[in-house]
Amino acid sequence: MKSVLMLLLALALTFTFTATDSEASLRIEQIQIDADRSTTTRQPITNKVIELRGPEQQVSFFYEMKSDSTERDQEFVLRFQNSELLMAPSSLTVQVDGKPITSQPLNGEKESKELVIPLQKEALTQGVHEITVQFYGVIKEGICVEQGTSANWLAIQVDSYLQLSGQQPSDRYLADYPAAFIGKGKYPVAIIIPQKASVETLDSALKVGAFLSESTDEKFPIQIKREDDVESLSSNVIIMGAIDEFSSSAMKSLLKQASLTAVENSMILSYETITDGEGQVDALLAISETPAALGERVSVLTEPKLYEQMTGRQFRVRTMPVRHSKETGNTVKLSQFGIEDITLNGSNRESQQFFHYTPFAMDKNRQAVLELHLKRSARDTSETTATEEVFRGPIELTVLVNDVPHSINLDDMSDPQEGVYSVQLPIDKSAMKENRMISLQLQASGLMAKNPCVTTDHNRWIYIEKDSFITFPKEKTDSENSPSIAQFPSPFVDEADEALVVLPKTTVADDELLYLYRKLYVNSHPMNWKLADGEELKEEELKSQHALFMGGPSVQPLLKAKQKELAVSYATGKPDLAALGFMEGSSKSVSFIQRSLWGNSNRAMMVIDSLTAESQIDRPLVDFLQLTDDVATVAVLSNNRKVYTNASQIEAANSTAGNNTAKASARPSVGWLVGFGILLAVAIVSVFVVLRRRRRGVE
Repeated sequence: MKSVLMLLLALALTFTFTATDSEASLRIEQIQIDADRSTTTRQPITNKVIELRGPEQQVSFFYEMKSDSTERDQEFVLRFQNSELLMAPSSLTVQVDGKPITSQPLNGEKESKELVIPLQKEALTQGVHEITVQFYGVIKEGICVEQGTSANWLAIQVDSYLQLSGQQPSDRYLADYPAAFIGKGKYPVAIIIPQKASVETLDSALKVGAFLSESTDEKFPIQIKREDDVESLSSNVIIMGAIDEFSSSAMKSLLKQASLTAVENSMILSYETITDGEGQVDALLAISETPAALGERVSVLTEPKLYEQMTGRQFRVRTMPVRHSKETGNTVKLSQFGIEDITLNGSNRESQQFFHYTPFAMDKNRQAVLELHLKRSARDTSETTATEEVFRGPIELTVLVNDVPHSINLDDMSDPQEGVYSVQLPIDKSAMKENRMISLQLQASGLMAKNPCVTTDHNRWIYIEKDSFITFPKEKTDSENSPSIAQFPSPFVDEADEALVVLPKTTVADDELLYLYRKLYVNSHPMNWKLADGEELKEEELKSQHALFMGGPSVQPLLKAKQKELAVSYATGKPDLAALGFMEGSSKSVSFIQRSLWGNSNRAMMVIDSLTAESQIDRPLVDFLQLTDDVATVAVLSNNRKVYTNASQIEAANSTAGNNTAKASARPSVGWLVGFGILLAVAIVSVFVVLRRRRRGVE
């Protein structure tokens, strides 16, 4: 614990803080503000149907009030269905912050039902609040009837929601980042950059855009806007760039009003309010003296452990924290899945499903290990036979890893340390396969009373701590392993290596680049890649880095110099896809991956090449690269928007190579034949000598 506190203190000391009491709005000219300042929001509570099983089970949801609110029409709307077999006294109870609000009887009506719970008083105070839905189900009339059957259920529907208002506090601060800058489909947040932004500034804006985009379920919540293209503002904005890069009068005026001083080798963050005299929006200004200074510090806006330290309305970042090797690697805590401390008991027997990316430098041929830190209800050594019949068996915890069950008998555990048990659970290799995403769900059995004829106040429970973790086996370095599109976005996002996204000679739209960055972004991973201009890039820079080229040899000078060595032939100026088994003339774009051509066999290079003038990035192809598990080196997007790969050819080639190896090993070697010939000759001579002696003896 002491070491953790020291680390946090060391991180905090690396920032220089500047506070200001100035809250005056900045006046913007020539740009209209038509933002929707309504504070009413509708928040879905789940993205999938949640099934509660009887006789008792519950689930909790959480919401945050950023300020106290007294507005009306704030409510929790629960939409659900239940089993047709339910009968009295089946019920549904809703609690807010542990206080019962309402209980509703349930019957066997199958149609969807809606329950509206007004939120009032304490439920609308600033802070985090908990709503608990408790289900109690009875499915058959009679005495001592088993209730824990599959027919006893209630399902919470995905169209349930919270309607909240009054979420705009009077004072806004940097601590409201990133929540205040996560846009919605109709009102996306704009990241405004200089009209002629440098490659470094564009790279910084794209990284922030990718991070904010992946922090919401909205499809296109963030836009990258050049300053001359901004005609109106419909939501909050982020203004990024080196101070001398901006050229429009509107942006220059804003920066002058903000009185921001660019200091060498630093970045200043300032939370401002912008108005046109009628409407207003909030703005985050991220300004530096040079684009390089901005790029070196932009991770302050993309890494939670950094931006969570920001306070006040202005913050100047000078020295960045040193990333220690132990902070990254192949250990992932349950808290990184979004899992808080969990208590499982008779009415809450399973958790929700949580997701996280697996480390890319992972050896899938070895087992990962889940180490659980947990507590359990005390054993009652004097349990009677009747009580044992109530629970019917031991307490068992089941961990579903990508839906593959792994079980622990908690009654077999011993030697807790200060009441906490540590259990190491090997994860079946088949649960991982080629999946980059890992899902976790915790389920428990033996916690619920099974015998309805016996009553008991004995309560069984399991408490799982969020500092439990999974250790993934590190991949062994093997230069013989060829890169594959199944690894994408690895190795371009690997924490140990850096990568370059190489721009072509032709123009690539900012929204296309943002789409690519979103596919490269992996939650909890640092953005180790950077943008590079293909016309200015030197071969020397590629020797130590992975490279992702946008466009083929015709628009990438470095690829043209290595044209004969590319995995796809460009002898005619276009990719020869027919030679690889693809239909000629029916392709829109192609992507291929191979080892780097610039001296380091441990580095990879990839090309994404559009064959039409419509765009440089075909989104269906990039989507496929992100999701596919095909062990392939070439992927082709056809005109019918389907993607084909050379996975079958690679599999056939590997199979043929294996058969040839087997045949070669079964075939006698030259040395063996020579040896056998010598032995045969010796044997013949020996027989000849023996026969000759016998003849002489007879004579």
